Amino acid sequence: PAQDGAPVASDPAARTRVAQNFGKLPLSFEINKGQIDQSVKFLSHGPGYDLFLTANEAVLRVPKPQALKAEKLPGSTAPKEGKESGAKKEPVSANEQAAKKETETEAADPNVREGTVLRLKLLGANATPQVEGQEELPGKVNYFAGNDPAKWLRNIPTYRKAYFKNVYPGIDVVYYGQQQELEYDLIVAPRANPKLIRFSIEGAEKVRLEKSGRLTLTLKHGEVSLNKPVIYQVAADGSRREIKGGYSLNGNEVRFKLASFDSSKPLVIDPILSYSTLLGSGSSDIALGIAIDSSGNAFVTGSTEGPNFPTTAGSFKVTSNRGAFVSKLNANGTSLIYSTYISGNSGITTGNSIAVDSAGNAHVTGSTNSSDFPTLNGLKTTSTFFKTTDSAANWNNRNSGITGTSINALAVGTNAPNTMYAATFDGFFRSTDGGTTWTKATGNGLQGTSSNAIAVDPRNASVVYLGTFGNLFKTTDGGNNWALVSTIPLNFNTVSTIVFDPSSASTMYVGATNGVFKSTDSGATWITQNNFSIPFAPNVRAIVVDPSAALTVYAGTTNNGLFKSTNGGGVWTAMNTGMGGPSPTFINSIVIDPANTSTIYTGHGSSGGINKSTNGGTSWTPLTNGVPSGFQINAMAATSTGIYAAVSNNGVIKTTNGGANWTPANVGLWSTSVNVLVRHPSNASTLFAGAVNTLSDDAFVTKLNAAGSGLLFSTLLGGSFGDTGMDVAVDGSGNILVAGQTNSFNFPVANAIQ
Repeated sequence: PAQDGAPVASDPAARTRVAQNFGKLPLSFEINKGQIDQSVKFLSHGPGYDLFLTANEAVLRVPKPQALKAEKLPGSTAPKEGKESGAKKEPVSANEQAAKKETETEAADPNVREGTVLRLKLLGANATPQVEGQEELPGKVNYFAGNDPAKWLRNIPTYRKAYFKNVYPGIDVVYYGQQQELEYDLIVAPRANPKLIRFSIEGAEKVRLEKSGRLTLTLKHGEVSLNKPVIYQVAADGSRREIKGGYSLNGNEVRFKLASFDSSKPLVIDPILSYSTLLGSGSSDIALGIAIDSSGNAFVTGSTEGPNFPTTAGSFKVTSNRGAFVSKLNANGTSLIYSTYISGNSGITTGNSIAVDSAGNAHVTGSTNSSDFPTLNGLKTTSTFFKTTDSAANWNNRNSGITGTSINALAVGTNAPNTMYAATFDGFFRSTDGGTTWTKATGNGLQGTSSNAIAVDPRNASVVYLGTFGNLFKTTDGGNNWALVSTIPLNFNTVSTIVFDPSSASTMYVGATNGVFKSTDSGATWITQNNFSIPFAPNVRAIVVDPSAALTVYAGTTNNGLFKSTNGGGVWTAMNTGMGGPSPTFINSIVIDPANTSTIYTGHGSSGGINKSTNGGTSWTPLTNGVPSGFQINAMAATSTGIYAAVSNNGVIKTTNGGANWTPANVGLWSTSVNVLVRHPSNASTLFAGAVNTLSDDAFVTKLNAAGSGLLFSTLLGGSFGDTGMDVAVDGSGNILVAGQTNSFNFPVANAIQ
């Protein structure tokens, strides 16, 4: 055996042994308790097959092997599948109808593979034999289908053997086997007549009897073998006496021919149906990493495209549509110790390598683009909410609740800084612990999910205003229930910004595609303030109120640059002298330097640019040193620690010298598309960012406990673009080493040679 923690994927003997032992896992028979047509007595789901046992028939459904889909190949045209051949048109049993229905369902679903149904039917047999399960297994099966608990089926037992008594007079059949072979003993009692036994083979395109005595059944998608039967009687001393015999084939009807035997003693006829040598779901299963622990147990990881990969009760994740898997087999390969999926409920996850430490914990690495990949104490999650507590030297998204969705707007409660709100394409979210955990608000009355602006009442963090594409909504209970703000003469189009007067909490401004609107009574009544001295009301993207002079208000527009009012929005004056850069008239964001309210910065949309004024907007200077050219500024924030700007596709940049130069501030910020920046109301070093979900692949590192029942930790690893973990190892101190590849310019590094 290898040393503790040492993967042995490179050991050819170990790889061969594990691959061979995969097919030796025991077959399990699930008794029918109403989960399928009543004619079925037992069923079994295994890697690449479904098996149904009726009173006198064994039905094996084998799916078509799946090749690489042609539509995924560059420049290719996917061929159309033809109809399945060999289907009988004569009357069929209830079980055959069920199998036929499932096959037709698969054919109608492009995500389910075409298959072949093979039937071995005992002819002239008893239609109502006595049926029982033998050697009950520890696993139970549950069916939670639909939303009616009364129809759920729980704790269905499973057995190692399925026993059918008196199929013919004095003849019993018992089914058992391994994942690669189905055995069925025909037990002939003393004086019973074995010549009664005959069965038909249906569903095979061709049946031939080989010289070796084996029956080969040619199916549409492969071959199945009925090995030459082992026929024997047991002597008084317990030894077996072999009886010569074999198959007799007439068309598709099979009988057994036997040499002379002692009819006063029981006779056993033991055929073996070989149909699989694989572990998996039958849906493009790939094993990519193998490790062996000091006891010889085998750990395997890879990926599966199907929901039927064999898992074990009590493992971390027993059901999934697809994903990475981890399976632990005993040293003999005869049973699963545990088997689990590692995946989210979306996207694709692949396990590439596995290592085992001295405690039996499994460490897995690979890649995922799942928006809800399971993380625990991770360096990086799939959240698009980021937080910095050191003035953007480092960002982290170690939070939960917001996964796989872009954040369009953020707001923080002024009088309750731990209360935060986020508007996303997946709904409205609330945090009461500073962004560590998020919950989705009920959102009753809220129309649509596209929101551009949030503002929290400075006096009550449960009162929130939300601007959308066409409306303004208000909630008084933290986002669970909303009402449309529609007071005349309010006539909002798309709302882009909502701002409270810092000196008067009841006064607020709204900027929309049809100008500026103001309320002095917390939104009860509104007045239109569009005296801009231009032919039409401008599209207002940003508003800021001077904290030292409440009547001084600035408004940024998409086509007319910056306007200033010194009487609370009654009259506006264009203030664009010296405004430069690629898009001088398109202003997305305005911030005022907290140290000097005469110093103002503007961030520009379209082709971008940043401008600065030191005299309250009378004149402007473009800032270019370190500002990426040609990329719009999505948002800005100003604190005593510096001025921050979110640049499209470039993350965040920062200046600490009044804009003389700007430097990237992206460490830990895996999304380069930041939509919004928000400062903490009282801590100048803490900022929050809401980003776009870029849906790129990430490497992952996951540590499973020794029982396979839970995560000890799980993290994503990577930057803004594709990252893949290719190999993993564990040293004697428990440190984890991962090697792989990255396409990310901001892959996290530490003590790096490069």
